Amino acid sequence: GDTEDTFSDDETDAQAFDYVTSNNTVALPDGYMKIFHLDAGRKYFTVSEIEDIIDTLSANGYNYMELAIGNDGLRFLLNDMSVTVGEETYSSDKVTKGIKDGNRAYTKASTGELSEAEMDSIISYATSKGVSIIPLLNSPGHMDAIIDCMESLKMKEVAYESSVRTIDVTNAEAVKFTTNLIAKYVTYFAGKGCKVFNMGADEYANDTTNGFSALISKRNYKYFVDYVNSIAAVIKNAGMVPMAVFITMEILNMELLTVILQSLTGLLDGLTIIQRLLCSLLAKGIVL
Repeated sequence: GDTEDTFSDDETDAQAFDYVTSNNTVALPDGYMKIFHLDAGRKYFTVSEIEDIIDTLSANGYNYMELAIGNDGLRFLLNDMSVTVGEETYSSDKVTKGIKDGNRAYTKASTGELSEAEMDSIISYATSKGVSIIPLLNSPGHMDAIIDCMESLKMKEVAYESSVRTIDVTNAEAVKFTTNLIAKYVTYFAGKGCKVFNMGADEYANDTTNGFSALISKRNYKYFVDYVNSIAAVIKNAGMVPMAVFITMEILNMELLTVILQSLTGLLDGLTIIQRLLCSLLAKGIVL
């Protein structure tokens, strides 16, 4: 890849997985990113609940909370949710209603969304406790509420085949809507001083039996790569470091940008030698 898109030796955003020992124990060096993941996309958490968790993290030496605002559900709504695709502008009220209805369709076991003022408060509180927020807005999969929203706006064939949570990356209108919506969140969190943004990209149509294999067999996998790279570019252009969930990367050749690979704690035991090597190469600024 281009050297301008890779991390230099003096940059510390990319962290190697060298701490994973042969017996799968973990030893973190000083200054390491110690991250707690809170899935506030599938389940709504109140401000007080999130702040209580931040207190616990701060007391136990965590310096990052990865706050999943979009993961199946989308539980954080901006003041301005309007989205423009080509010559069509979907109003903030219609997009907001579509997301809320999509959240309720996803599950009735948890209801509610955080407002922009509430997120302002959460970020400010986290900063005061020495905890940085890493927002996670997952795509092109785990997008149940957003897909429901697009369908409520009369957009056609936005989902991949029978999936209810994954966009069709060959559908230019669906890709544009999703990209422009995510860009609004990227702008918001960059403006709040966040340094890292997790774009997810961990699974494709995991609610069907096809997913990645179908994309590959139909020679459409390049659309997925192009999509992920385009979202990474949006994040990097806003001055943040793009992060992606690790399990995609064993088959994804990132052609454009270096992306921090995040391995969820439960996956550490399953890392292969090749996967650990890939992490180390990326941390040294080498793009495959």
